[in-house]
Amino acid sequence: MLILKQPLPGDQEKRQTLIDQILSVIGDNERDPIEWLRAYVDDLRAGQFDAKRWQSVVDDQRRQVDMGINSDVTADSVLQLIKVIATRAIDEDARPSALSIVIDNLDLVSPSTHELANQTDWAISHELYPIVTELYDRHRHSFSMNAELLYSAAQAFRDSGNAEKGQRLAFDAFNINALPVVDEKQPKDDDKDSEDQRKLTDHQLEDIAFSHFSVAIQLEKRGQFDWEEREFRAIMANCDIETNVGVRARIKLASLFANQLRHEEAVQTLAVICDRIDRDKEYVRKLMIYEILSQFVQSEFYYQSALAILAKDALTDSEMTEAKENLRKAYVFDNRNVDILIRMFRFDDPSDPEWRRGVRERISQYVQNLDRTIVQYEASKSLARDDRYKELLGEKYNEYAWLVANTEGDLERALQCSLRSLSFVTADDVDRRAARLDTCARCYYALGQFEKAIATQKEALELERYSFPMLRQLAEFESALQAEKKENGS
Repeated sequence: MLILKQPLPGDQEKRQTLIDQILSVIGDNERDPIEWLRAYVDDLRAGQFDAKRWQSVVDDQRRQVDMGINSDVTADSVLQLIKVIATRAIDEDARPSALSIVIDNLDLVSPSTHELANQTDWAISHELYPIVTELYDRHRHSFSMNAELLYSAAQAFRDSGNAEKGQRLAFDAFNINALPVVDEKQPKDDDKDSEDQRKLTDHQLEDIAFSHFSVAIQLEKRGQFDWEEREFRAIMANCDIETNVGVRARIKLASLFANQLRHEEAVQTLAVICDRIDRDKEYVRKLMIYEILSQFVQSEFYYQSALAILAKDALTDSEMTEAKENLRKAYVFDNRNVDILIRMFRFDDPSDPEWRRGVRERISQYVQNLDRTIVQYEASKSLARDDRYKELLGEKYNEYAWLVANTEGDLERALQCSLRSLSFVTADDVDRRAARLDTCARCYYALGQFEKAIATQKEALELERYSFPMLRQLAEFESALQAEKKENGS
């Protein structure tokens, strides 16, 4: 399967080398996986995906499943093969073939929630929305009983152009295992609300809220931010800041607002928690039980407060002073957040040279500390497990590269650190790989290599296509390249 997942090399000589390697291994073996490799070899020879050839491979596998003649060939194994083939078809610009080969075999998909979720997740990640809508039509009862499945169908319809049906299904998904109060801003029917609340214990209410929290996290990964926001608002309407889920929902919603540059709303969302932290030491201990650091919440509150001020078109002297003070407080509460340092570096106040000097000193000290830590980790390779060593050192390489590329320092070393950190993550570690590609792109940009920066940023967005910060960074790089071309007259 690993070989089949590889895209066809563009170079004919490389394809021939791969053909020779595969044929030397498989020989005259007639086992099914060998036949798959032979089909892959045919693609290598032709230099393109052969839809008919792969359809015949799938048809043969289907025949064995339908007739029960080979216990090693199951519905699950055929579905896995189909996913690999369809993914290759997409990579080779043969999307209609990908859709056809999957839809023709959807009867192999078990109606279990787990299996339907696996199939819809895969289809949505590849934007194969007709597969999701077909599964919805075939298994409406299963979809109607599970919020994540029904949201998948809603997204498929909305992103396919049927926004009305998508919104309707999303509302139905929102009402599965519904919370008593839909939105803290909506007018309440006090009799009905109190009756609904009396039917639920606090524990039951929080369990329901956590199920909506999990759904909201899934919606965020899929870029369905309006539906995510509605889920978090409903949780906040039912669970106050005394509850674990109530606090977490507010923190996640504030993060969503921050990513969307809705800084004032982020501040308002965190304010109630920060006010309680300031007044109540027992509450700080409660947050620790919930594994939530009060310092993190306070840091984010002051950071977003500063960004809300800095987003204004023109700042008064008092506003500049307030913004700087908020940045200082944010960094005091979380002095490991290099994004705060970066924003401090970019905030230039000509009337306050001490501000600039102080920020540069902080950055210099932070970089020196990172240098020492990197040297220590590099020297400890023989003492740590390989995976643990790569995790720790990779994070420090990436942190160094991100800070320097966004401020000042040895940009060439920053790029090398970034590339090394990338070499430590596998393709399966999608979130971490996307973040490190994002860093690498920034390093190329800082070095003036705009085309490489854009290519690398697009690679990051292939893994995390809905990230607002990554999309903004790509726009920044593209703007810089256009400006360079205009200046050079090209």
